[in-house]
Amino acid sequence: MEIQLKRNLRKSIKRGHPWVYKDAIEVKKRESAKASFALLNDNKGLVSKGIYDSTSPIAFRALDFNPLKAKELDQELNRAFLKRKSLLKFSTTGYRLINGEGDGFSGLICDIYGDKAVLQFDGSGMEHFWRQTEVSEKILSELDFINTVLFKPRGGESLELLSGEELKSHDVYFMENGLKFKANILKGQKTGFFFDQRDNRNYVKDYVGGQTLLNAFSYTGGFSVYAGVSGKEKVVSLDLSPGAVDDAHENWMLNELVPSRHEGISADAFEFFESNKKTFDSVIVDPPSMTSSQKTKSRAISKYTDLFSIAAKVVKSRGDLILSSCSSQISFEDFNGIVAEALSKAQKKGKVLRFSGQGIDHPYPHFCPELRYLKFIHISLD
Repeated sequence: MEIQLKRNLRKSIKRGHPWVYKDAIEVKKRESAKASFALLNDNKGLVSKGIYDSTSPIAFRALDFNPLKAKELDQELNRAFLKRKSLLKFSTTGYRLINGEGDGFSGLICDIYGDKAVLQFDGSGMEHFWRQTEVSEKILSELDFINTVLFKPRGGESLELLSGEELKSHDVYFMENGLKFKANILKGQKTGFFFDQRDNRNYVKDYVGGQTLLNAFSYTGGFSVYAGVSGKEKVVSLDLSPGAVDDAHENWMLNELVPSRHEGISADAFEFFESNKKTFDSVIVDPPSMTSSQKTKSRAISKYTDLFSIAAKVVKSRGDLILSSCSSQISFEDFNGIVAEALSKAQKKGKVLRFSGQGIDHPYPHFCPELRYLKFIHISLD
């Protein structure tokens, strides 16, 4: 089908921005109830090919290829495979294979857990558009170590077998930089694990000092395990969910670390920081996203500032403070301002040793900085 731009967005789209919102598009023919392949035009002619979805605020998603043609689909999948080959050199069997717009597959992600692949889509329109069976069978045929491909709806606790063998368990095991991890792909957040922090976790292992470390919002203990491997005398995993705290300790034990050097605490992080009397050589604060829209951005900035400020107060003198945000609405500039204000409120100052984002398996279009969502900063406090 063909659709028409109502706004002058040609330059932005040609430069690589992949999205056009609904209010910028005019459809002359009756809208399809399902997402479909479309040609986007303006008064100068063709602007882009892509996906039109009348049910989504992002009504048009630009594509560099026609996924309805099997040959083009195969080529793009192979490109995604090749980008991740370097990870295998570092004893890594858990990673993101397809990262939506960053790999040209707008609205589609695929995470790999050892011999399992899990697909997830950005809304019902993308679920209908992407030919799940064809994509899953391609993954199964190209990656000979994959034996099962599954679909997990966003925000839900269900799994659908697309290709390959039936699951024997929802618990999956994988390696990350030579370390062992378990994730539950049914009950776990997103597809089960957060691969985007891999490089930052490895950095913590190698460059964050001290003998005691607190990992707040620890989830299944990714940062905790890396800190344990580095030789910390005491690592504390703090999370509101008792189940997550248990999972963090299980991942600790999977790596044959000394049990007594890990402590799990189930508590609200804000309350813990306010009431805690102990201090730590290093503190990591990696909370879930606090906003999903511009409407709640200012409130999220205030919450991040308060959280980071009270966290800074439990870091020992000359200690390390590691802060992170995965909110796409919070830019790197916003994040830098939040950190500056938080340290000011805590009457602290320090030196930045690292300011980074997501790993190599989470690429994003260069003209779409909002998809560079992950922020990570390491500050050595004075």
